[in-house]
Amino acid sequence: MMPVTAVHRQHLEDLPVSDRPTLTYDQLADRIEQELGVRPATSSLRAVAHSRRRRRTAVTAGMPPPEPTRDTRRRTVFDADAIDTWLAQHPHVQIRRLQQRITATPLARRTAVVAAAREAGLSWQHIADACAAADGRSYTKQWAQQRFSKS
Repeated sequence: MMPVTAVHRQHLEDLPVSDRPTLTYDQLADRIEQELGVRPATSSLRAVAHSRRRRRTAVTAGMPPPEPTRDTRRRTVFDADAIDTWLAQHPHVQIRRLQQRITATPLARRTAVVAAAREAGLSWQHIADACAAADGRSYTKQWAQQRFSKS
């Protein structure tokens, strides 16, 4: 799906909800799989869409709610632009970016990058995985914590 420019966004906001680009549950699952590499079950998407409880690291973390409808026969749909914005800022995407920074940094300069990643909320396990990918070795989260934590 192509990103929408500000000019197009204003036009879309003026359209009735039925004329805006939308996604069904199956299309939403396809987009999540395309962006995050994980395909959630349709039942999970339905449950999250109608729940107020959100888990921070779940694939559905922060997912926008479906478009409101009064017609019970109408399919549940999601605003495609809201979904694209959500996926661009998804915690899994942020984790992947932080891990890529760690992987791209030479070992001698990795401490500062790891400190920034920890500040952003990256777990020791994710740091260990990134270091292992960069060095071609196996590391544990305990190793990462001992190697990079401030004493």
